[in-house]
Amino acid sequence: MNFNFGNANDKQKEAIITTDGPLLLIAGPGTGKTFTLVKRIAYLVVEKNIDPKNIMIVTFTEKAAKELISRVTDELITYGVEIDVNEIYIGTFHQICLKILKEFREESGLGKNYNMLDDFEIRYFVYRHIKDFDGVDKLFNDDKEHRNWDKAEKIINVCSKIIEEIDDTDKLLMDCDKEIENVGLIVKIYKELLEKENSIDFSSILSYCFNLLNNNETIRKTIEDRIKYIIVDEYQDTNKIQEKIIFKILNEKHNICVVGDDDQGLYRFRGATITNLLKFSSNFKEGECKEIYLINNYRSNQKIVEFYNEFMANPVDFEWGKSRFSGKVIIPSKNNNDKRETVVKCSANTDSGWYSKIYEFIKKLQNENIVTDLNQIAFLAYSISSDKITSLIDYLEAYNVPCYAPRSKQFFNRPEIKILIGCLILSFSKVIEMLGDDSIPKSKVLKEYYEECASIVANLFNNDRIKYAPLMNHILTINNQYKNLVGKTNESFGDLIFELFQFEPFTTFIDTKNLNNVHDERPIRNLSLFTQVTTRYERIYKLNFFNDKNIDRHLRTFFFTYIWFLFDDGLGEFEDEKDVSPSGCITFLTIH
Repeated sequence: MNFNFGNANDKQKEAIITTDGPLLLIAGPGTGKTFTLVKRIAYLVVEKNIDPKNIMIVTFTEKAAKELISRVTDELITYGVEIDVNEIYIGTFHQICLKILKEFREESGLGKNYNMLDDFEIRYFVYRHIKDFDGVDKLFNDDKEHRNWDKAEKIINVCSKIIEEIDDTDKLLMDCDKEIENVGLIVKIYKELLEKENSIDFSSILSYCFNLLNNNETIRKTIEDRIKYIIVDEYQDTNKIQEKIIFKILNEKHNICVVGDDDQGLYRFRGATITNLLKFSSNFKEGECKEIYLINNYRSNQKIVEFYNEFMANPVDFEWGKSRFSGKVIIPSKNNNDKRETVVKCSANTDSGWYSKIYEFIKKLQNENIVTDLNQIAFLAYSISSDKITSLIDYLEAYNVPCYAPRSKQFFNRPEIKILIGCLILSFSKVIEMLGDDSIPKSKVLKEYYEECASIVANLFNNDRIKYAPLMNHILTINNQYKNLVGKTNESFGDLIFELFQFEPFTTFIDTKNLNNVHDERPIRNLSLFTQVTTRYERIYKLNFFNDKNIDRHLRTFFFTYIWFLFDDGLGEFEDEKDVSPSGCITFLTIH
């Protein structure tokens, strides 16, 4: 059977067939990296007769893993090969490590029925236990005003870095430097809290897996014998422990391909080190590791590629130093030689009329049919949650220019969310009393926000009593029920929220008849997200039903701890990973 290379260029073909020994594949943006990887995996299976179970494919995000699984499966079907994805090692580092830990559960050190905490849950977990860290000297530079959730984030950052750098906590505790000793104490407390509640975080998954492979030679050898070929995507985003795990299971033939781009190191704030990519070849004998560069860009037109090359060669605010392969230049493909101006650079620090200039430019692009859909426009900024950018978004939407910026942290400013929270507050007279109780910790901003939400709902009724009478009657009924609750109910926060959805204005918010694009879906998506946030609270606090013994505690914790945490930190809106630039909207993205 002749292998189908498709439209692969010479460098892509070279990467596809270079299967034995170490390979460093530097793939610039838009150069067909995923296409090349899919063909390479198919080549291993079809031409080299490698069982898919003997190939490990590591991606950096779940989205990338799902896309790769789908495309590899489809590719192999064209050759009459069907695979069971559950039997192969494909996924993120954490998914693959979990797969190994589950297979060797008895030897892993993990407790039974452990809780897997995501990024939010682990931060909230530390926040809830913040007093356990009070005895650590100089942790926050004696800053009494430091917010507890900021402290929680700092603790997590410290612990994650130590765990992922595989540092010995006991050695830190015995260090003569007081600051290093304090770091060791923080990590010790953190680990003890997790163990006490039978929970693990993402860093712990990697740590448990590394320790299993490092301390149990039989298991390590079992995995090594099973995995004949390793492919690691986005290698520039790997950290120390991830690289060590890979080399623990790399067989003596060194059949490993790492793919990355030194210009796309996104996770350095999480401990990722671009050095892993830059120095990958030095892990092997001189000349053993082959290096292939993919530089032909198939995605962007010539002007965008030129802007990229100029920006990377002459950065404005920083110096690359030795953090980049020298001399790398991306080339636009022959089909992307459109030389029209497609990149506009602007500064938010110019005059006060820059919002209107952006709007006029957008209308010019539309009127001259340069763009036929607003999703052909992307706005890049260092932070899309800054006041200047969120004000620009508000300005454009006021002039009927839909924007898609789920990470602008505008969730709690959305009208549907304010109305929902207002309804919940008015449903509990005890919450209104708590707003005036100085003994209950709360920020002035949160208090004003809750009062605004309640006022918005009251104004709905005052402006249209007939339309909103069913909603207000329902709120009064709930209020009377919970004012002097005796015994137990069969409801929790989630149940009360779903009851509200049967009344206006929520019936309009969740009406699916007139949904033309993601902008129209914004209210229903945000309400859905709030229900998920509420369900998470009920899971964390094991709340099934309200009763006369828990109602006050949960009202206080939900409104003045949990929501306060989310409100102050900022919550992103629903984001569809499958559609980065939805039709009908301008997409706002960070430049990262």
